[in-house]
Formats: sequence, C-alpha cells, structure tokens
Amino acid sequence: MATHHAGRPVPAVLATLRDRVPRAPGLGLDEGALLRIAHEISVGHDPSGL
Repeated sequence: MATHHAGRPVPAVLATLRDRVPRAPGLGLDEGALLRIAHEISVGHDPSGL
C-alpha cells in the first residue's frame, strides 16, 4: 500500500487507511497513529520499515 499511495495527499491516504486497517482491541491504531502513518506514506516512506 505504501508504494501505491506514495506522493498522494495525506487526507487521501488517511481515508484509505481508515477503510483498510482492521479495528481490533489492543491494536493501538487510534486516529493520531493513522494520521502519522498516512503522513509517512504521503512523503514516500514505508512505515513498516521493510
């Protein structure tokens, strides 16, 4: 996902993350975490570190 969405605006990446990331107790992905990940993807970084 990161390479496909690199360079796109943060709001577009954030919307995609909201749609694709499963909600699970204890996952720790609140809105702030999703926003940070969206920003990393938007600027071309892979937040997974791979």
